[in-house]
Amino acid sequence: MRQGMLGVGALAEASGLTPSALRFYDAKGVLRPDHVDDAGRRWYTADRVAAARVVAALRQARAPLDVIRAAVEPGGAGASVVVEYVRELERHALALQRAVEPAAPTEGRGTTASLSAADLRDGLTAVTATMGRDPLHPSTHGMRVAVDGAGVILETTDRHRLMRRRLRAHVSGARAVAIDGQQALGAIAAMSGEVRLTIGAHALTLTDSSHSRTLAASEFPAATEGLRPDRSLPASAPVQVGELLDGISKHKGADRIWLDAPPGAFPTIGRTGPGRVFSARLLSEALWTLPRGTTCVLLGSGHGPLWVLPLSRSAELAVMPIRLDDE
Repeated sequence: MRQGMLGVGALAEASGLTPSALRFYDAKGVLRPDHVDDAGRRWYTADRVAAARVVAALRQARAPLDVIRAAVEPGGAGASVVVEYVRELERHALALQRAVEPAAPTEGRGTTASLSAADLRDGLTAVTATMGRDPLHPSTHGMRVAVDGAGVILETTDRHRLMRRRLRAHVSGARAVAIDGQQALGAIAAMSGEVRLTIGAHALTLTDSSHSRTLAASEFPAATEGLRPDRSLPASAPVQVGELLDGISKHKGADRIWLDAPPGAFPTIGRTGPGRVFSARLLSEALWTLPRGTTCVLLGSGHGPLWVLPLSRSAELAVMPIRLDDE
């Protein structure tokens, strides 16, 4: 093996492509190896992992070969090519949606919710902090929007954290749909006053007094649907989010922290046990999505998530611990 280089198997494992796919893209001039030894084995430098992951993501999106080639070509217009391909997919998705649902949503039909644009914008901004960005897990790029009898629920996950945010709204009906979170942020940016959400079978439409934007349905991890805190279990003593953030900041520079939240007791945070181990960055980023003055309780044990539950029930935040036995 060449020092510091990755063989086909190692690059396949790191990128999500199969060894046969790597050989195919080599033959097509898309992802050529940096070195081929006398035995014909292909070797790649470590910095090729990023390009291989882009190829894997585009392959999963069924992008044609010329789009994939342009996306990873050194010095090429890769980003613009990918953006234009995504827009093309959106146009096809919208055309399909219109073919399936030829009539646009109208007053009194479907599931609807009305709330202020500012509240919706704040909620969308908060939950994007726990939205995934890994091209190998495109379903985590989505955001689940649900309407029930009490309001609107926004949900995102990056597989390590999960955030549900509840917004007060005037609602009619009950339904849920997954959409692209970044598209939702872009759609709400220009809206003001009261916004109406209409959820159809394959799309969500946002409307204010002068704008209307329909977002096609996207993927979302199905496993989160059943992931709920068991509020019948004893939780920690109430604590403010700011106190938890201050406890983490006392260990500045630490990659991981130990957090202990015994039932009925005030949580403690340290560089060593007792308690469970968490990524300091992932936990603090998740906590920052809540106002510092939010009073909450902590719930969870073992390998399950740590639930941060505001007493106001305005949100549910889950953070997975680090399993030291997996390291």
